[in-house]
Amino acid sequence: MPFSTGPSLRQCIGQSLAHMTHDSIVARMVAHSTFELAPCMGGAAGVEARKTSRLTLQLGGSLWMRITLR
Repeated sequence: MPFSTGPSLRQCIGQSLAHMTHDSIVARMVAHSTFELAPCMGGAAGVEARKTSRLTLQLGGSLWMRITLR
């Protein structure tokens, strides 16, 4: 984690700017792109097979996607 997440007195001076920048970049990517599963994932059944149950549901490994601009 690049920034402290607890109630620490030492926090990065640019933490809020970095978070706002991250959020705006992700929002622009989602608005101007189409996301689909890569063929190597095996479709929805392949994603289901990779699920692992810990405290929350997670994928065991990476989630490969194909991104195309609109």
